[in-house]
Amino acid sequence: MPEKSPSPGAEERLASLLADLDELHRYLDERGRHSSELARRFLANARRDSASRAYDERQATMLEYQRYIWAEIAGRVEQLINRYSEKEAREPRP
Repeated sequence: MPEKSPSPGAEERLASLLADLDELHRYLDERGRHSSELARRFLANARRDSASRAYDERQATMLEYQRYIWAEIAGRVEQLINRYSEKEAREPRP
């Protein structure tokens, strides 16, 4: 039995969802870059100021964990975008 083509409204909703997921992916990437940048600043400050070294190093570690989490989530969102973009491209148009 052939697969039923999605309705035009469903195609539009899927395209809209994929656009929103792409925007979310860009946001998550930016958050990851920002966390990484802040971590570098804390590490630089830890080298300059021995009085706050322990605090700055802890902050840098926490921010690197955040960067990792943002990157993991962004990667998963990108997988979803690719999966459903490919599926949309494979489905025949009426």
